[in-house]
Amino acid sequence: GKRARLVLIDDITKGAKEAYSIDIQKSITIAYDNDWSSRGDDDSQKTILLGTMWSRFDLLNVIQQRDEEDG
Repeated sequence: GKRARLVLIDDITKGAKEAYSIDIQKSITIAYDNDWSSRGDDDSQKTILLGTMWSRFDLLNVIQQRDEEDG
């Protein structure tokens, strides 16, 4: 796949129905972990996530929680 210095993810969840589906949210998080976040040229890759934080399982909240845990 193609490499990236910047990954921009905008409104990954399409409405409340998807937002509150744990299966869909897990699938999105797995895709982020396995595919999108591994596209960096090096460790300096930046990721910008935009959208509504619908549920604690959505990608925006998962990434925020990980960031808080990593300090």
